[in-house]
Amino acid sequence: MTSPTPAPRPSGGRLITRPAPALLCPNCRERIGFSYPDCPACYAAVERIWIADWSALIESVDGAAVGGESDEPTVAEEVLRRPELYPWTIVDIALTKLRCPDCGRELAGGPPDCSSCRMAFDNLWAYDVEAQYQRRMTRNEHALRVGRHVLRHPERHSEASVFGWRVMFPLLLAGDEPPSTRQAQIIRARINDGWRGRLAPGWVIEA
Repeated sequence: MTSPTPAPRPSGGRLITRPAPALLCPNCRERIGFSYPDCPACYAAVERIWIADWSALIESVDGAAVGGESDEPTVAEEVLRRPELYPWTIVDIALTKLRCPDCGRELAGGPPDCSSCRMAFDNLWAYDVEAQYQRRMTRNEHALRVGRHVLRHPERHSEASVFGWRVMFPLLLAGDEPPSTRQAQIIRARINDGWRGRLAPGWVIEA
């Protein structure tokens, strides 16, 4: 198989139009993205940002291949050998195409005591630090990446943390910058007190 060709950086599905902050999901009737990954419509609205880059990579591989389509798990393995060459979206999708050899779960999404998943998870964030410093990744993209992983693997995180990311996710999906440290502290405190409302644009807490 022809080795995959890295997509130009920066990428991260930036050509994908983000939904309006207050847009309701036609399926679950929550803010779009809130019920990711369980609601099919929320799932599609989120994943299209990642899939845009992955599909472009697969098309480039198929276009260079002779006599057949690419094997996506094999492409995923190639990506994870040199993750620094690819957009974060492609690296994230590559993880979803592979199973952990130890726990059998989606790679980087297994139980906290799985060493292979922990190593794969820890390797995700080095790129983010440098990319933000070099302005190749926005704060919104980093937060969206973290939130997707938390919601995709809630068993790895506390209930309060999962709910916090769930209520923030529709605003992040719409393109909002993450909340300030002070705003995040207020949101966290309210969640710890049992709040189960929504966030309005500007990170205003609704009843």
